[in-house]
Amino acid sequence: MSSAAHQHWQEHATAWAKADIAKEYNSSGGKLMHGPINALLEQSGVVAAARRGERVKLWDNACGTGHVAGYFHDATRDILSKTWSITCTDLSAAMVDSVKKRSAEEEWHNVEVLVADAQDTNLPDGHFSHVLTSFGFGNFPSSDRALNEISRCLAPGGVIGITTWQMLGWPSVFERGLELLGISYTVPNLLVAYKQRSGYDWASTDETYQALSNHSWSDIQVKTQHSVTEFTREEIVQNVGWKNMFGGLATRMPEDHRVNIDAVFEALSLRWDEAFGEGGTAKMSMVAIIATARKPQL
Repeated sequence: MSSAAHQHWQEHATAWAKADIAKEYNSSGGKLMHGPINALLEQSGVVAAARRGERVKLWDNACGTGHVAGYFHDATRDILSKTWSITCTDLSAAMVDSVKKRSAEEEWHNVEVLVADAQDTNLPDGHFSHVLTSFGFGNFPSSDRALNEISRCLAPGGVIGITTWQMLGWPSVFERGLELLGISYTVPNLLVAYKQRSGYDWASTDETYQALSNHSWSDIQVKTQHSVTEFTREEIVQNVGWKNMFGGLATRMPEDHRVNIDAVFEALSLRWDEAFGEGGTAKMSMVAIIATARKPQL
């Protein structure tokens, strides 16, 4: 693990250890993840398997606030026979607490929620029928260690599923805020950090395929999904999660152009119609990679 990757991993975990950020993450990131995660559930076949009455053992790896488990439950609420179990794990204790609360409020069935490092979980060997990791790869310091851990925990014939981002739309909203302040600035491609941090360019369909192929999985499918998600003024300017994300972009700007993030948010709040039209919404165009593969039978 490089020192830069280790530092990012620790900073990422520390940031999400704040419970208020976990709550805001659920409301901001959740809208962006809805389409890709539902596509992952379909491509992995996990919902179809549950509907067939198969014994599904799903691991929601690096679960965040539990979007994979939540959307799975939404898709299976009408099934009377609950033939599945779900294990949700995340490095952040705040995220885990958030999932436990959500699980109780939404009456999830057969769910266990644990704090665990995706690279070394202590979960049982060969236990899971499906392991789904939504937007975790690219943040793990070692992709290969995380992939090895998934392989160890998957039953023979089990399915791995991954979503990552190929194109981000949310920096464009930050750029519009800067324009309101008279600043012209283009945010550099943030996804180049995937390879620097984790060993693979998870924004590339070719490298995503290669990563799965390197671990001898079969039936590899790598697809992309484009979506446009709209956010109202209130959903942006009243959300601490977006303020933290845009604040991160501000710190990357050259020192002679760097701005106070509060000024950007004030401009967006007071001059939203100027940026997005009267009563308009901020449209975030995103492209996700949806990848699945199968662990060979013994």
